[in-house]
Amino acid sequence: MSGRSSGVVAAVLAALTLGAMTTVPASAEPAGNPIVELKSVARDQCMTRGTVDPFEIELADCTGAAPQRWEKVGLPNGQFFLRNVADRWCATGEWLVTKVCDEADRLQRWELVTDASGATKLKLDTVGYTYVDTSWYGEYFFKLITQEPQDSDHQRWVVTEVGRTTPLPDTTGASITLENSRWWAVEKTDNCAVGTGMGVCPGSPFQRIELGGGLVQLKVGEHCLRPKPGTTAVEFVDLAGDCAAADPGQQWQVEGPDVFGGHLLRNVATGKYLTPGTSLCLYEKGAFSGGPQLQRWYLHRA
Repeated sequence: MSGRSSGVVAAVLAALTLGAMTTVPASAEPAGNPIVELKSVARDQCMTRGTVDPFEIELADCTGAAPQRWEKVGLPNGQFFLRNVADRWCATGEWLVTKVCDEADRLQRWELVTDASGATKLKLDTVGYTYVDTSWYGEYFFKLITQEPQDSDHQRWVVTEVGRTTPLPDTTGASITLENSRWWAVEKTDNCAVGTGMGVCPGSPFQRIELGGGLVQLKVGEHCLRPKPGTTAVEFVDLAGDCAAADPGQQWQVEGPDVFGGHLLRNVATGKYLTPGTSLCLYEKGAFSGGPQLQRWYLHRA
């Protein structure tokens, strides 16, 4: 397990048609979400996660590196999120930056629009300044912004599918690892549960014991994950005592998956959610500014 839920499938780029959506031929039936490269027609450079400021989206010479790859996480209405392959944060307007992926954030919802010339534009799900534009790039500290629609190559993009993500597996009854996506710091790109702490992925295996109705126990050896007795201000968890299926402290409700493939793990006894930190702990849903990515877990087979 690589420590990331998404992986780029190797492919050979097809010839590009300016302003059009192109697809790389695959030798097998693709799976998962499309991974795309977004190239500015006007500037002949690719949209990439920032280098100086890692949260700011920039343009750079196209290299095929992970920071220039974007997973299209689709919605039923045809809109999509653009999740960066390198750090799994989502492109957010109107001054383009990456932020924690949030299904409820309309500034993260995009669509591809064909203009009168047949070219492709990237449109934000808002009113007013909605089209990604490179006209002011590099002027007065401007990077990528959204503008009103214009008949300009500065709003035209070559969108090339370069691979597919690997879908997360069904982990019912399996030995699993718990991965948390990058959450409080830029460098946290690979963050998994290690016993009752956090560390480098793949972390520690937990046996997922099915109790029915989406309830599970998370077992390591002879012990099951539970709230640590005696903790008050911050509720930590521990792996101690015998496993008991009837103990609500050892029962975890698996909620999800969300559109990004993540789950929330709610402790039945406390009603609080498994949350990463120096040690695993329990907090109310949406703690720490309500960002869902903090408490989002990806379940992998160990």
